[in-house]
Amino acid sequence: MNDLDLRLRAFGTDTAAATHPPIGRLLIDSGKIAQKDLQHALDLQKRVDAPLGDIMISEGLIEKADVLAALAAQAQVEGADLELAPPAPHMAARLPSALCLKFGVVPWREDRQRLYVATSSPADFRSLRKAMGPSGARLFPVIVDEAQIQAHQNRLYGAELAQKASLRTPAHESCRSWGRHTSRRAAGAALVAAFLLAALVAAPAWTLTIGVIWAVLTLVMTTMLKAAALLSGLRLRPAPRQLSADRSECQGSRCWCHC
Repeated sequence: MNDLDLRLRAFGTDTAAATHPPIGRLLIDSGKIAQKDLQHALDLQKRVDAPLGDIMISEGLIEKADVLAALAAQAQVEGADLELAPPAPHMAARLPSALCLKFGVVPWREDRQRLYVATSSPADFRSLRKAMGPSGARLFPVIVDEAQIQAHQNRLYGAELAQKASLRTPAHESCRSWGRHTSRRAAGAALVAAFLLAALVAAPAWTLTIGVIWAVLTLVMTTMLKAAALLSGLRLRPAPRQLSADRSECQGSRCWCHC
């Protein structure tokens, strides 16, 4: 739904597990999946560190829209489609870009009392409300596809983030000032080119030999760096997370179902 007159229920910071049945149970009760499909996804999740909803989607057991609808029902909130009702440009001023990126949200609509925030994870939304302090009380979640949230984060905050990124590196370490000393760099490049040309004319065999040796050395060093990075990555790779079949989805950083 896309009206501001959303039928949002109270979204408490702490609710009993009984009021939030697992998404897997909701999907079975709604006839979207069978018990054997849920068990198959749970078995995969014991070996793959991923939300259960993502696993079921990747296995072709269910559509993403069905998972989002079940997540909204579990969290007792409404859903929205940002392609049909995108946030207005002025909504960017309602939440800082840093918070939106950190918690995976984007401001969607507002009225006199509420600011409706698009999120794909009720758990992350609760963290956002806590981070906002007293002003977080007027925030209310709307469940939206994560890809849509990222797209509209880029649309609302893209220019601001690009500006911040361009100034993040100190000026003396950045290429921003390269255009200020073009004549000096051109003179230096000309001197190097003249030296190499003179060396090639005076001793062509030695110059070519040194050039080949330098090329081989740089190739060997690059290969060694890549090999070291590969070995380091293999040694630091975390072991697959083991999850029990009865673990609640709300214990994770994303509020997808683990059971």
